[in-house]
Amino acid sequence: MLRSNNRQAPYWRLVAMLPVIIIGFISTIGTGGGDGGGDSDPRFEEKEPFSFEVTVVNHDQFKLQGVNGEITITGKSGADSVMVTGIKRVQSSISAQDAKEHLQELKVDWESLVNEVSVETTQPKDTAQRNYGIDYTITQPKYFKIQVDSANAILTLDSIDNDVTVNIANAEVTLMNIHGSALVHLANGTIDGEVFLPLQGTIDLKSATGDIHLAIPENTSAEFSATTFFGSINVSSNLVFQDEVTTSTSHSGTLGSGQGIISLGAMGDISVSGL
Repeated sequence: MLRSNNRQAPYWRLVAMLPVIIIGFISTIGTGGGDGGGDSDPRFEEKEPFSFEVTVVNHDQFKLQGVNGEITITGKSGADSVMVTGIKRVQSSISAQDAKEHLQELKVDWESLVNEVSVETTQPKDTAQRNYGIDYTITQPKYFKIQVDSANAILTLDSIDNDVTVNIANAEVTLMNIHGSALVHLANGTIDGEVFLPLQGTIDLKSATGDIHLAIPENTSAEFSATTFFGSINVSSNLVFQDEVTTSTSHSGTLGSGQGIISLGAMGDISVSGL
């Protein structure tokens, strides 16, 4: 399982580093604009559906590099393939024909590696007067690890029995029924998570300008820390801490025998409840 070695790192430093980290991975996916577009109110839109399937051989992880759109990834018991469906979208402020012509510049590339299935959105760097986006719906084996990098996304991960890693500049992230470590870093946006942390696993959730809502089992074993800049921290009474320390902007302590790590950091509110 994934482990974090930044237990002692000050939260302000982590927040300060987030934009730099996210700018770095956005540049690697080949977009010149973080929001995927130019005109804020385009009048014309063209769409095109797509789908493909990759048979699982020795694969045990899935990676998606997106730019802009809604992403849903669901784990399925007994699945022997990765099924990808979606819609490519181009919005133009010029004309319907312009949107149609530039739709061909929006591509979905995929690769089957030794142990990984990789999917990547590619689009023009010059997005003036146009918005580009791809919505993904993906079904995969439950045991796959997942990594998602994007500039803008509404992301849902559901029924995953392994580690998940998410790096997105602007996002709404929902984690449902995750049995593994969860590392989610956002520059802007909310995180709503339901995570069943394995022994010696890590939950590391950071949002530089948003809120975090986390649900974990009552019997979770972890060293816990939560820090907010301007919001409040609310922890449900059915989570029992040892060596508990609370202030107006922080909460720390040990859950169970402290075998894992839970580290939460947000500009806004943080709430943690026991399942």
